[in-house]
Amino acid sequence: MPIHWRDAMSVGNEMIDEDHKKLFLLVNLYEGAIAKHNLFELKVAFQGLMEYTAQHFEREEKLQSAICMPGASGHRQEHRELVSRLENFNRTLNDASQPRISIEVASKFLHDWIVSHVLKSDMKMRPLLTGTPR
Repeated sequence: MPIHWRDAMSVGNEMIDEDHKKLFLLVNLYEGAIAKHNLFELKVAFQGLMEYTAQHFEREEKLQSAICMPGASGHRQEHRELVSRLENFNRTLNDASQPRISIEVASKFLHDWIVSHVLKSDMKMRPLLTGTPR
């Protein structure tokens, strides 16, 4: 099921919101490649997602530091855990004798994680960025 951006998902920072929109798009491209049973396209989409995720996390962590966000170190740890999971999925995707299982597990994880992370963890920035509660 594709992830759709809604204005209610905005953290109040255009750069981070645009990053989140692109991450949603990349997860949707990955899921689209699964539906088409195109392993090459799937690997390309996953690699793009991994690279963009790392860039996004760097930008987001700099912003959190700049706004002195409480809990930023825990948030950074969430990012590290996701990067580790992505690296594990990528290894399995490229090395597994049965990558289909890894593909499906990664898809569910990515979908659930990105939505949950944006709506819960990243939303903690919103009051600091907008001056208004969630």
